[in-house]
Amino acid sequence: IVLTDGSEEINSGIDEYYLSKNGSPVKVTREGGHVVRVQGPFQVENEKNGIEGFISPDNGNVYSEVKGLQQNKVVEEQNMANGTTYILDSPLIPSARSVYNILTDNNQFDSPYYGKFYELTEVDEDAVKHCGLVDEQKLTKTQVQNELKKYRIFVDENGPDYNVQFFNNYNYTAFIPTNEAVEEAISKGLPTWDEITRDDSLMQANVMHELDSLRDVMKANDYNEANRDADQLRVDQLVEEAHNDSLLLQAKITYLINFVRYHFIDNSVFADQSAFASTDYVTASYDNKKGLFCKVNIRRPGGGQLEVQDANTDASGNYTSPWLPVEGQVNIMARDISCNKRPSNTMNGVRIEGSSFIVIHQIPGVLNHTTLSADGRYDAAWASPADARKYVKRYAIRAK
Repeated sequence: IVLTDGSEEINSGIDEYYLSKNGSPVKVTREGGHVVRVQGPFQVENEKNGIEGFISPDNGNVYSEVKGLQQNKVVEEQNMANGTTYILDSPLIPSARSVYNILTDNNQFDSPYYGKFYELTEVDEDAVKHCGLVDEQKLTKTQVQNELKKYRIFVDENGPDYNVQFFNNYNYTAFIPTNEAVEEAISKGLPTWDEITRDDSLMQANVMHELDSLRDVMKANDYNEANRDADQLRVDQLVEEAHNDSLLLQAKITYLINFVRYHFIDNSVFADQSAFASTDYVTASYDNKKGLFCKVNIRRPGGGQLEVQDANTDASGNYTSPWLPVEGQVNIMARDISCNKRPSNTMNGVRIEGSSFIVIHQIPGVLNHTTLSADGRYDAAWASPADARKYVKRYAIRAK
C-alpha cells in the first residue's frame, strides 16, 4: 500500500519515489500516463549494479527470466473510488542492506564514498569512560553499558550486522559528506577518534600516572611527613589539570558524536521531480538549552534535485550556511533490522521485531550543529575549560 498526500493521482504524478504504509520506499516508472513498473529498494539496487534478472540452468545455455530480481511489471491496473490497484508480476522486495553495510562498503571499511565519515562513528569507549562522561566508579556494570550506548553510533540488535543506535522503527534520511569534505572539516579542528584516543592516552600516561603514583607515596607507612605540604600542593595541581583535560575530552567527544548525529534526519526525503520550498527537519542532535532537537533546512528545486543547509543563523536570524546539493551517491536506500535472534544459515525461529528505512544522499560539504568561529574553526567550543563545560552542558548526548 503506497500513500500519497492526495494532491495528485499516482498515474499522472511526476515523482518517482513513494513510501509504502510500512515506511519502505518504492520507485515507480510511468509510460503514457500509467505506472508500468514498480520497484522495491532491492530491485532498484540490482538494476543500478547491473544484476540481470536471468539465470542459466545447469542443462545448457538456455536463459530463463527470474521475475522480481530487477523489476516488477504492472500486468493489470484497477481504478477504484479511493485509489488505484496495480497487479504486479512479482513481489516488491525491501532493501537487504543496512546503513552500516553501505557506509563500510560491504564491510571493506575503505569506501571511496563514505569511508572518512564512517571513521567518525568508531567510538573509543575507553576515552568516554576515562574523561568522566560515563563514570565507572559510580555505576553498576549494567548502568555503564546503558550509558555507553548513548555514545555509540552503531549497535548490535541481532540484525544482519549493525544498526544505527538512535533509529526507532521510522523512516530517515542520512546526508553523508564526501571524504574530501570530512578531511577539510578535520583540517579546521573537527576532532577525530584518533586524536581523542591520543589525548586520552597522554592524560592517562602523564597526569593520571603521576597523580596515582604520588597518592600512593603519600599513603605509605614510611612517608616523610616533611614533604606533605609540597606534595599536597602538587596533588591539587594535578587534580585541576586532570579535571581540565577531562573537560576538553568531554567536549571533543560530545561534539564529534553530535556532528555525526546531525547528519541523520527524521523522515525520508528523496531527490525527486516535484519541488518544495525550504522546510525544517529535525536531526538526531539535541540542544538542551532550547529543549529541542537541532534542525536542518531542506528544499527541493525539482527535476531530481535536493539541497540541504544547516540551520545556523547570524544575530539577525538570517541563515548563514550555503545550500549543499546532493550529488554522486543519491537516493541510496537502506534498512536497519532488529530480530529476536541473529539470522544464520536458516531463518528458522528468526522474527523481525523492528526495522527502520533510510535514504542516503552524498553531499559535497558538512552540516554543523553549531556556528563556527569567525575563522571557520571547530575548536572554539573547547578553547578553555569554561568553554568546554558550557558546550557539554548544552549539547549533552541524550538516550534514544
